[in-house]
Amino acid sequence: MPAFVLMKAFENTPARYDGAMDVLTLGRVSQVKREIAARIAAGSWVLDVGCGTGNLAAMMAKKGAWVRGIDTSEAMLELARQRVAEENLGDRVDLRQLSAMELDRLSPHSFNYVVSTLVLSELSDEEQRYVLEEARHLLAPGGQLLVADEVAPADRWKRIGFAVLRWPLCLAAYLLSQAQSLSPRRPLMRLLYFAIELPLMLLVFFFVPPASRPLRSPEERLETAGFRVTSVREYLGGTMKLMQAELA
Repeated sequence: MPAFVLMKAFENTPARYDGAMDVLTLGRVSQVKREIAARIAAGSWVLDVGCGTGNLAAMMAKKGAWVRGIDTSEAMLELARQRVAEENLGDRVDLRQLSAMELDRLSPHSFNYVVSTLVLSELSDEEQRYVLEEARHLLAPGGQLLVADEVAPADRWKRIGFAVLRWPLCLAAYLLSQAQSLSPRRPLMRLLYFAIELPLMLLVFFFVPPASRPLRSPEERLETAGFRVTSVREYLGGTMKLMQAELA
């Protein structure tokens, strides 16, 4: 769904992130997280890649799992720590500032599940291959990979319509995120500063690749990485998928 594009605009305001994503996706993101948590066995070890505000990590910990959540955003992690503390889950959830490109720093074969939600679509093809390869190394025998992400529709005409709708939302999300980072505090000064900076912002937008791209043929990508896809669920008209896979 093109609304996933707008999530970038809320990453600088972590306290609003979960609520905004639920509004933009008609509650589907929370639904997917509940579905993932329901598939996690009690007593298992889980790696949550891109844990964000810790919502899913907390859900899985309540199911009796031991969760390690990693994210690059310290602001997101701080909110996740508060959530974990408030729900008395500190003995089950370990949060670390680590990027998806640093998975090789974790111990191999140490997790029963590797979970990724809305992460792969923010990575290049090469980075996706790295993450999936490392996920395979991190899983213990019999381990499972759970990936939920934005995907491009398989139908050609739906894909074209999806791209046409997605483009202006990309621009809106980019400009909103840039406006949030402006330093002047007074509204008039912010508006003036934004107007002066706007040509440069537009130049960057048109010549720099977008921060996220919907996945194409994600099942095939998982299989190429050495997994066997065992379950696929579609949401939002096929623009979001939850895929479960095991080691091939």
